[in-house]
Amino acid sequence: MMKRPHIFAEWPARRELATRPGHYNSGDGQWVTHHSWLAQLLPYIEQQTMSDQLDFNNSAGGHAPFVGTTNTNRDIGGIDLSLARCPSDGDAERETPDLAPTNYVASIGNTGCTLPWGCAISTIEHSPGAPPDGVMYIASQVKMRQVTDGTSSTTAVSECLIGRPWVVRTGNPALAESILAGTEPDVDSNVGTGGRGQWWLFAARNQEWTFTTRIAPNDPLTSNQEPEVYSMLGYFAARSNHPGGVHVTFLDGSTHFIGDSVDILVWRAMGSQSGEEVVSR
Repeated sequence: MMKRPHIFAEWPARRELATRPGHYNSGDGQWVTHHSWLAQLLPYIEQQTMSDQLDFNNSAGGHAPFVGTTNTNRDIGGIDLSLARCPSDGDAERETPDLAPTNYVASIGNTGCTLPWGCAISTIEHSPGAPPDGVMYIASQVKMRQVTDGTSSTTAVSECLIGRPWVVRTGNPALAESILAGTEPDVDSNVGTGGRGQWWLFAARNQEWTFTTRIAPNDPLTSNQEPEVYSMLGYFAARSNHPGGVHVTFLDGSTHFIGDSVDILVWRAMGSQSGEEVVSR
């Protein structure tokens, strides 16, 4: 039996801290290190050596260490992880030279929020708002028994296009909704933030590691730009270069090709873990 990586034994207290409003950006915020779901899977995808070199006690972003005096995470995050790339997007270039990107992103459901206590469209990231309704979010502790919609009907992972579409950061709820409606003028760069899938290791800003089922796969209305409403709230569609849809892995481990024309209500039902919807593929 494969030994579980040391991080799982050390993290319960940190996850518990991270679920308390006010502890995320305060003095206890050091406990949220933002290692991605891919980083935590490394021992199970024949990357034990890389996992051993990561410092799970410090920021995955390689910022000033919380513990000790060194942090090699940024160096590890610059190593291309072949399993994190889709051949159909093989010509995508790194947005930042020292950051290795990924095409595979986690489902956060429909609310666009990755904070356990919820997000509001506000400059205050721990103000009250709709909490995540998917299974993947910061400090998530969702267990299989809590997925009452069924693991075969609940999304876990899908695809994104590296660096596309452009990301617009805004604190204006009306602007975010206009972007989602496709009524905003086109932009030609990321506005005040980083791009889609730009870093496989770091799970902080939504565009780097998530997709939402609020927006249909390969949604044409947001094909130019999608909104990040400050770091932990944002709406980013599953996207691919495959004709007609995207590949989606569900919680039961099965992978299905979901067409762009999927009924939006069905797609949103797939994103929630306990919405009590009936899903038929």
